[in-house]
Amino acid sequence: IDRSTVIIDSYLGGSIGYAIYTEKRRCVLDKVHNGVHVQLTHRPILSLTSFQLEQEPSNTVSLNVDYIRINEEAGYMEYFSDISRPSLRICTFDPTATQIIPVATVVYTAGYVTIPDAIKQAAVMIVEELLKETNGDDKQLSRFTIDSITEAYTTSKGEEDAISELGLKNARTIIKLLRPYQQIFKKFPFVGPIG
Repeated sequence: IDRSTVIIDSYLGGSIGYAIYTEKRRCVLDKVHNGVHVQLTHRPILSLTSFQLEQEPSNTVSLNVDYIRINEEAGYMEYFSDISRPSLRICTFDPTATQIIPVATVVYTAGYVTIPDAIKQAAVMIVEELLKETNGDDKQLSRFTIDSITEAYTTSKGEEDAISELGLKNARTIIKLLRPYQQIFKKFPFVGPIG
């Protein structure tokens, strides 16, 4: 069971359990709307505690979390200021001519209070596959000849791909169960602000 948890967490890109996270994330500037966009590493986002933005090399501002739009399932946040009276004065370069990439320090709560049934089912299937490997029952017979007693075992291309991704035989169904819960950066490593 412990091994199945490690396999699942590795595939998903970390634990999806309920927890409080503190992250420093690069931001995408939205100059037109005087705002910023931030992609977090854990989802679904349940609540936002604080959001501090480095506006300049030596200046940070705490943004009001009530004005931050959150896409809970995508783990994505947007902040828009009042464009008639801009309050964000984000400096994108300093006197030494080096570029500054705005960074947000975000404290938030994310994850599932109750583990989804699909993940529970995947955990059961992983334990079954680990037991089959231990007992040597994980082979697939592809050819059997009675005369001269020829026996051959093989694995389909789809199964080979799933095995290389998860490390277990019969992993295609397990991957289908887990895939919707993968963290964004595990699926798309260069998505959003860091892309």
